[in-house]
Amino acid sequence: PLVTGPDWMLGWRFSAPYLPLVACLLCMSWFFSLRLFRLGGGVAVALLCLAAVAAASLQQPQRLFLHDAVSLRGRGYETGHLRLAKWLCGSRARPGDAVALMDIGIIGFTCPQQQIIDITGLTDRFIAKSEGEFLRKQYDPAYILDRKPRFIVLTLFAPGQSYTPLPPGTRLKLWTVIEQRLFGHPGFREHYAGTLQGRAQGSGDWKEGLAVQLGAEKVFEHGHPGIYYLLAVFERRESPG
Repeated sequence: PLVTGPDWMLGWRFSAPYLPLVACLLCMSWFFSLRLFRLGGGVAVALLCLAAVAAASLQQPQRLFLHDAVSLRGRGYETGHLRLAKWLCGSRARPGDAVALMDIGIIGFTCPQQQIIDITGLTDRFIAKSEGEFLRKQYDPAYILDRKPRFIVLTLFAPGQSYTPLPPGTRLKLWTVIEQRLFGHPGFREHYAGTLQGRAQGSGDWKEGLAVQLGAEKVFEHGHPGIYYLLAVFERRESPG
């Protein structure tokens, strides 16, 4: 983890197995430090209590950051990926329909009757072995489009505060390279984008208006510290509209 980093997911999984070892090393360092200075029992206990109070005070900002980040991300999965999954397999997607997207975990677990296509390669051997690092794969988007998934979910983001209206003029970007290539592919434009341009824009929900602008069927919001993180769902149509 010192080389690769702790990963981006809640809990920082790569570092979690080392926490017991770190705790043991910390306790041993305190013990041998006290023995090195040959301090009396009362002084040693007082220093340990002082160290605990100092550590708690110094680490308070990190604890608050972790609490707020975890709480926001937890709410985000409820309003983003879980709500998307329930919308798909609860009313829109039929058994056997293919759904292509990046964050497949909750959707795949909640929608076992749908075929989940992982566009970044975690569960697809061809994509995994394609050129480029994770989230930067350079394969031909036709590999996804030729499979004719009924739904394609693209991830959009921009700096800002989650669960507040998107400020006018905000420029949204696509999360990964392959999503950028999918969105710009003629096959995507022909069969997915622009399906809802006739929908009225009178809704008070700004995500509904954004869906109209994108030509998406629906937009869901995932709470994320410091950014808007949006899931735009595009549904396939067989004939150009």
